[in-house]
Amino acid sequence: MGNKSIQKFFADQNSVIDLSSLGNAKGAKVSLSGPDMNITTPRGSVIIVNGALYSSIKGNNLAVKFKDKTITGAKILGSVDLKDIQLERIDSSLVDSAQVEKKGNGKRRNKKEEEELKKQLDDAENAKKEADKAKEEAEKAKEAAEKALNEAFEVQNSSKQIEEMLQNFLADNVAKDNLAQQSDASQQNTQAKATQASKQNDAEKVLPQPINKNTSTGKSNSSKNEENKLDAESVKEPLKVTLALAAESNSGSKDDSITNFTKPQFVGSTAPNATVIIKINGIAVGQAVADSLGNFTFTAPETLTDGTYNLEAEAKTADGSGSAKLVITIDSVTDKPTFELSPESSVSGHKGLTPTLTPSIVGTAEENAKVDIYVDNKLVASVDVDKDGNWSYEFKDNELSEGENSIKVVAVDKAGNKNETTD
Repeated sequence: MGNKSIQKFFADQNSVIDLSSLGNAKGAKVSLSGPDMNITTPRGSVIIVNGALYSSIKGNNLAVKFKDKTITGAKILGSVDLKDIQLERIDSSLVDSAQVEKKGNGKRRNKKEEEELKKQLDDAENAKKEADKAKEEAEKAKEAAEKALNEAFEVQNSSKQIEEMLQNFLADNVAKDNLAQQSDASQQNTQAKATQASKQNDAEKVLPQPINKNTSTGKSNSSKNEENKLDAESVKEPLKVTLALAAESNSGSKDDSITNFTKPQFVGSTAPNATVIIKINGIAVGQAVADSLGNFTFTAPETLTDGTYNLEAEAKTADGSGSAKLVITIDSVTDKPTFELSPESSVSGHKGLTPTLTPSIVGTAEENAKVDIYVDNKLVASVDVDKDGNWSYEFKDNELSEGENSIKVVAVDKAGNKNETTD
């Protein structure tokens, strides 16, 4: 880096400050210190123009000449950021500045011009406060809109889950009706066969039968065949059981079994009034009783630490039993994301400095998470994290501006956990 230098110039209303040997206008930073204008060139040189504030107001022709162009003092004054104006020095330096102005051109500024300049600065400060207030209200409105949108998505997802549960319930009822009809038909068939057998036995008692050495054996085989038929017809179908995370306990994506709730609630269905035993990793932790429609709920009795769990619901009635299994993952935290300029977009030895308005950034986060990228609190992009925990993004035109840009990265994993980093 070159050596920084400080030069001073005295300005009157028609001065031309020649800075062409110090670089272009682009990249120069201007600030006000009392009545003086401080110009920091791209090469790091500091130029102090004494009296430039008064020499830049309406009616004066102060100009600053750079290598690539000449800019009037009034235009430079109009581009100064309000935060770069040291207002506390204005009043204390009015008399000194007037004396310096008199030394340069022999004329004194009157009190009316000083009051007008101060009024302009006060108006600018008030305008900045109004702009900040409007920006704050806009941010609040944006947050309210995002909250309403998220609530709408949750309602929509809940409606879909209720519809699916209703369809499953109706399907269960249809299956139960079919099973009942088959059972009735089987009973009627069994009764008919029993009646026929009874009539045949009565006939055998009345009619004489020839002697047959195998008669006893034949009757025994016939009886065994009938018993086998009755046993086959009396085999009971296992109860149908379903088990899932309750909608209010399924954080993040609804199409998986990953949640950040450490005491989640579960819902299921089975035969009406059945007793349901709940097991976690093979250990019974509680029970529930299905209602008259066959629905039941259960909440984990203890806090579950992060990890994967095997759940099983065993339903029992006087008519039979059945079970359903579910694997869930508890994930209550996510990794803090990181990011930095990519090597091809950075300036060696200067962290966070880039020569382009469309640089690339690279970072890390929890694998398969999503990363939201904000510039000055405005969401500009969302990218996916790969299976190795890496992600990258190249900024588009107009997403970054000249100078400092505040960048925030928010990581959201599949369980809905969030973590952020700001630079």
